[in-house]
Amino acid sequence: MTKPHSEEQGRHTHGHHSSPFDEILVRVDASRETKPAPGLARAMVCRCANPQHEDKHPSLLVSETQEGIVLMHCRAGCSNSEVLRGLGLEPIELIPEHLRHSRTDGNRSPHKGPRFSATQALQSLAMDVIIVSLAAAQIRRDGWLDDADLEALIDAEKRIRNMIQAGGFLA
Repeated sequence: MTKPHSEEQGRHTHGHHSSPFDEILVRVDASRETKPAPGLARAMVCRCANPQHEDKHPSLLVSETQEGIVLMHCRAGCSNSEVLRGLGLEPIELIPEHLRHSRTDGNRSPHKGPRFSATQALQSLAMDVIIVSLAAAQIRRDGWLDDADLEALIDAEKRIRNMIQAGGFLA
C-alpha cells in the first residue's frame, strides 16, 4: 500500500527538485533506512507498492547509487514494473533529471536525435535479438544466409551497437 500523493507532492523540496530516492520515500509506507551496500549512497526497506502484493512486512529494498540512480528489489518477487505502477512512477523517474539525457561522447550540447522510452528501446532491442537468433539458427542449419537475411542481420547489429553506444556502454 502506498501513501496517497498528489502530482506535486515530493516533486520539490525547499525550492528544488527532490531526488528519485526522496520521491519514492514520500510515496511508500513503513519505510526505514538501512545500511547501504558497498558502493551505494542510501538504502531503505519499505512495504511494496504493488497493489497485488499485500505486504504485511516491508519487503521492498530501495537503494540509491552514488550518482543518484534508484535500484529496487522486491523480496517477494514483484517486478519493478508492478512496483513502479503502484508508486505512480515511470522507469525514467528512477534516474536523476541531470542524467536522463546525458551524452557519453564528451559533447555537452543537447542530443538532437529522437528520444525513446526505456520500453520502446527494449522492444526494439527484442526484435533485433530475434533477428540475430533466427540468423544464427539458419546458419547452424544451412551453413549460410541469403543476401536479404544477411542484410537484415547487419542492420540489426548496427541498431544494437547504436543502442549500446547511446546507453554509454561502448565508446
